Amino acid sequence: MESSFVARDWKRHFAHLGINLMPVKGAPGNWQVSAIAYRHPPLVLSLVAPFGQYVVGEATLQAACGLMSLFGRREGEGPRRTGVPFASVCGAIAAGQGIMAALVAQARGSLDVSQVVVDVGSATLFSQSHHVELTALGPIPETLGAGRPPPFLTSDGHWIEVETFRPERWAAFWKQLGVEGHDAMASWRSHEARQWTACFRVPESVHRAARIPLKKVTQVAHEENVCVIDVSRPIGDDLIEPWLLSPSPWTGPPPAENLDEGSLPPRWLPLAGMQVVEATHYLQGSYAGRILACLGAQVWRIEPPDGDPARGVEPVRAGCSVSFRSLHRGKEALCVDLGTPRGRRRVHEVVSRASVFLTNWSPGKLGPAHLDYATLRRVNPSLVYAHATGSPPDDEKWPHTASDWSIQSATGMGRAVRGDGEQPAVSQMTMLDPLGGLLCAEGILTGLMQRQHTGFGCYVESSLRHAAHVLMTFTRPKTGPAFHPLPTKSGYLAVDDTRYLRRRLGIGAEAGRDDFVRALRSHTDQTWEEELRAEGLAATRVRTMDDVIENPLDPLWLRYDHGIHVAPPWRIS
Repeated sequence: MESSFVARDWKRHFAHLGINLMPVKGAPGNWQVSAIAYRHPPLVLSLVAPFGQYVVGEATLQAACGLMSLFGRREGEGPRRTGVPFASVCGAIAAGQGIMAALVAQARGSLDVSQVVVDVGSATLFSQSHHVELTALGPIPETLGAGRPPPFLTSDGHWIEVETFRPERWAAFWKQLGVEGHDAMASWRSHEARQWTACFRVPESVHRAARIPLKKVTQVAHEENVCVIDVSRPIGDDLIEPWLLSPSPWTGPPPAENLDEGSLPPRWLPLAGMQVVEATHYLQGSYAGRILACLGAQVWRIEPPDGDPARGVEPVRAGCSVSFRSLHRGKEALCVDLGTPRGRRRVHEVVSRASVFLTNWSPGKLGPAHLDYATLRRVNPSLVYAHATGSPPDDEKWPHTASDWSIQSATGMGRAVRGDGEQPAVSQMTMLDPLGGLLCAEGILTGLMQRQHTGFGCYVESSLRHAAHVLMTFTRPKTGPAFHPLPTKSGYLAVDDTRYLRRRLGIGAEAGRDDFVRALRSHTDQTWEEELRAEGLAATRVRTMDDVIENPLDPLWLRYDHGIHVAPPWRIS
C-alpha cells in the first residue's frame, strides 16, 4: 500500500509513544519500529487497506467504511465528508496500540513477535462498532425524532448545543423556555438515542424556544443545571499529549510480579494472562476495555449484584441489549454491591491480582466506592490505573456535563468538522467517545510497557478533550467543490480533486461543484469507480453501513457471534 498514511501527523503521534518509524527499503507500506526508550527485538509495522493502492487518503477511507453516510445522517440529505481526518487518526491510534501491545509481549517474554499488521479500514470501522451492530438490525424510527437537528440559534446570533444526562432536567429547561411537555420529551428521546442513531432531530417548537438572547438561555440552564455551549466560539487549548502518564509515587522496592502473569498465554494474544478490572459506563471507557479484551486480557467488568440494567436496553437480542454487547463483548461480569464492605473487599481482591484498573466514573463516585487511585495503589502498587474523563473538573471554561457533543462544541470541533463557509455544527456521529476510549487503551499499553521495565505501576489520564485535540492537530483537509461526495446517476462518489480528474471529466480549473455533478450524472457510482480507478485515479463510491455489512470490502472486517461485530484492526505475530 502507498505509504501516505504514515506522514508527518502519524510520526508526531508516535513520538508521544517514544516510537520512531523508518521505511523498509523495497517494501512499501512496511516500517521498521524503533522504541527510543526500550531495547527490543526487530519489529515491523505493516499497513493494509481495502482497494490497495486506491485507498491512499482520508476521503476514500471515509467513503469505503461508511463514515460519510453516518456523518450525513445529521442533515438527512445524503452523505457528507467530515472536515477532520477521522480515519487517519483511527489508523494512527490502531498502529500505536498494535506496536505497544507487541512491545509489551516482547518485554514479558511471552510472545516471539516480529510483525504488527494494521488494517486501516478495519481500524476506522472498529471506531463505529456500536453503529455497525445496530445497523444490522435495521432502522429504529421511533428514536430518530421529527424536525431538524441542533445547534439552536439564539436571537443574538449564537449557535448553541444543550446537554444533560437527566431527562427531568432536559424537560424542565425547555418547559421554562415555553416548550410543551410532548415536544420536550420527544426531543429528549432523540437526544438520548443519538449516540446509537447518529441522528438528533427536534420539533420546530424547540428551535423557536431557543430564539432568545444567549444570556437568558444561559440563566435558565444554570437554574436547571443544564449545560449550554456556544458552538461557534472555540475555546483555546494548548494541550498536546494524547494522554497523560504519571509514575506511581511508590518509593519502596519494585513489587513482585503478579501471579496471573506467570502463565503462558496463547501465542497470538499479547495481553493473555493479564487481568483488567473495569468500572465504566457509556462509550469512552467501554471502548478502552474492549480493546484490551481483544488483545487477550481477561477483563472483569464491575456490575451491580443483579447485573447492569443496560443489558436490558432495547433492542435486545439473544437475551442481551445489542448496544451493550457491542461495547462489552469478550468481558466477564464481576457482580458486587460496592455499598457493602464485602463487595468492596471482593473488588480489592481481584484488583490485587490485576495489571490494570480502568474507569470513567466521576471522582465523586470512585471515592465512596473505595476505587480511587490512592486506595487501589495501596492494594496493588504495580497497578496501571487508567481514568478516562470528559474534561478537567477544576477548569470552569469546560462544560460541567462532559459528553461527546459538549466537548466537540467547547473545543471548536463545531467548526472543524464542517466545510469552509458552512454553519458550525457538531457531528451527530460519535467521534470523541470512541476515540477517547482508543486513546485510553493506547495510554494503558504504554503504562504496561513502562511497568515491565521499572516494576512500578502508574496513573494514566485520558479524556474526550484529549481526543478532540488529537483530531484537530492532524492536518485538516482542504475544502473545495469536490470536498463532499458527488451525486452520480445512482449513488455518490468520493474523488480527489486533481487536474487529471478535471481533464478526464472535461471540466476546467475554475469549475465549481455543479460542473462536477453535471459531468458525473452520465454514469452510476459503481461505473465511475471502475472506470476512474482503471485510469489510476482515486475514486470511491460511498457505501452505507448496510453496504458495509452486506458486502464488506474485506471479509476479515466482520465476524459473526450473536450478531455481527467488527474484528480488531491488528494482527500481531
